Amino acid sequence: MLGTMDIYQTLDFLRIKYKVYRHRPVFTVKESLLHKDEVPGERSKSLLMRNKNKSAYYLVIISGEKRIDQNELQKNLKESRLSFASPEELRQKLGTTPGSVSPYALINNKEKDVLVLIDEDLLKKERVYFHPETNSKTLETSSRNFKRYLESLQNKVVYKKF
Repeated sequence: MLGTMDIYQTLDFLRIKYKVYRHRPVFTVKESLLHKDEVPGERSKSLLMRNKNKSAYYLVIISGEKRIDQNELQKNLKESRLSFASPEELRQKLGTTPGSVSPYALINNKEKDVLVLIDEDLLKKERVYFHPETNSKTLETSSRNFKRYLESLQNKVVYKKF
């Protein structure tokens, strides 16, 4: 992880139980499905997006099989245009790199200026799975505890249907 915060210390401090799975690096949901015997659970996507003038950033977290309707999202957020954050913006905002974007990287967002948009359906599952700081690990925890983690961050979180 490029950032300075440690997700494991944070989760331990919050008394959140978790399990870590080590695996080959994966950059896409499609790649992760090749290793489904190594890591259980539903796959997800975490995408850092920004508006046209780079004044607003959004971490969009959805189930792996879903696709984002970018036009609909722009309309809902009252943005004229959204695009994916650059690798430099990933480092600046989340302290991470492409392929390792995750809600756990939000601990590095010191300004608390990244709005989190999370798929309600993803959190209906009993357990959730995200990369903790690298795409060669997956961290499993309960949905309830994951929500506690999100609440501890002080970023604004919006739960919505994608």
